[in-house]
Amino acid sequence: MRIVSLLPSATEIVCALGAADELVGISHECDFPESIRGRPVLTRARIDAGASSRAIDAAVRAVVRDALSIYVVDCAPRSRGWRIGSKWRSSASGPPVCPMF
Repeated sequence: MRIVSLLPSATEIVCALGAADELVGISHECDFPESIRGRPVLTRARIDAGASSRAIDAAVRAVVRDALSIYVVDCAPRSRGWRIGSKWRSSASGPPVCPMF
């Protein structure tokens, strides 16, 4: 089985159930337990979290106005030559990528 968790609490549950080895992808917000930190990160925020409060508010309002999620699922791994069924590993050109895509 291969599991992707896009919620930090779900990641913790997967690990607590002893299925951490089946976890092949996580969200950018997943950081616990520490053993999962090397997994491929499959999401990112659409807004710059380091911006000013005013800029963040404007960005969130624009995203909501356009009926979009404030998060993006990274589909780029699909084009990086991974085969379905292969194990995840780091990509030399950036963060780890997931073979599921």
